[in-house]
Amino acid sequence: MSELIVEVCKIDKIINHENANSLEIARVKGWDCIVKKDDYKAGDTIVFIPPDSLLPREQAERLGVINYLAGKQKNRVKTVKLRGEISYGLIISNEENWEVGTDVSEYYGIKKYFPPTRMQMGDMAPEDVYFMRMTSIENINNYPDTFKEGQIVAVTEKIDGCLDRLGISQVIFKEEDDYGNIEVYKLPSKEDDPIYGIWKAGSNKVNRKRPETSEEMVKHPYWFPYLLDSVYELIEFLIIDQEKSHVQLFGEVFGEGISGGSKSLHYGVNVGLDYRAFGLKINCRKVGYRAFKELCDTFKVKTVPEIAVIPYNFEEIKKLAKGKSVLAQEKGMDHIREGVVVCAYDELDGPVAKFMNPDYLLLKEKGKIADFTDE
Repeated sequence: MSELIVEVCKIDKIINHENANSLEIARVKGWDCIVKKDDYKAGDTIVFIPPDSLLPREQAERLGVINYLAGKQKNRVKTVKLRGEISYGLIISNEENWEVGTDVSEYYGIKKYFPPTRMQMGDMAPEDVYFMRMTSIENINNYPDTFKEGQIVAVTEKIDGCLDRLGISQVIFKEEDDYGNIEVYKLPSKEDDPIYGIWKAGSNKVNRKRPETSEEMVKHPYWFPYLLDSVYELIEFLIIDQEKSHVQLFGEVFGEGISGGSKSLHYGVNVGLDYRAFGLKINCRKVGYRAFKELCDTFKVKTVPEIAVIPYNFEEIKKLAKGKSVLAQEKGMDHIREGVVVCAYDELDGPVAKFMNPDYLLLKEKGKIADFTDE
């Protein structure tokens, strides 16, 4: 989930709206926001309120923007299409002459909108500091300079599924000697697995207890990937053969049982679950995309579709975010693409960001695609 950024910005440029004489498009960072013609010019200092911000009603009424807001309480900033052009968020005047970069979310009482939680399973397990979470993937519109122009990046399809975190954290075994108890590390093995519970799974925020039977596990959106031989063998190889202490594989689970019903993107999986990996951490470090892909290919772990490996260009990323889902097409379905994830191609702990397909966002606004988040 991206962080909330409501700050004072400069308008980078004004773009002509080809379908409306009374409107223009203001470019702020990586966002395009439609405004009335001649209200602003390039270089103006403004406040930009991004999509999925919650603006208190009294502020919305005072600013005269309540008719542009969504939700039952008319308080959520949204993505819209006006005369054929996408408009993200709201631009308002810099009424207190704040400096560029000032965070004004507290001044306006703006909070971030969080979709309903996808599922609450009641099987939370204790947290483990070494069972690493995936770093928050920020919206590239907020940080268009995340990557250097021309830097080689991998662009993959963003899957609308259930984010899964699966792996092994090293276990400390206590061993007593003549001087008392000491702690020693021992590499886990298949024999240790069911006894010491080394394997862990969960969403990006919550660890999940291991199901007692394989029948339960095959239906479990977080433990299901454990049953895949390719996934098991990859993680086992890194722990046993490569003697790594902590390994987490990140992916998306999709298909039957993932909340959203007829409004979810099941990618052609109507019975059972399926899985695609998208990232890997080894000993608390995020593996570069190329090394991750080579490992997955070696062990035949299915990964999210690769759209392109290209020199970074913001406008090109915008184009690649649109269109049909490659994953759905592989299964004979015709789904819209949720968006793309961009990551450094060959860099340990390299940057990663996302760009959402505006057509996908519009379908969510209209309620045609389920809007959920994971615990």
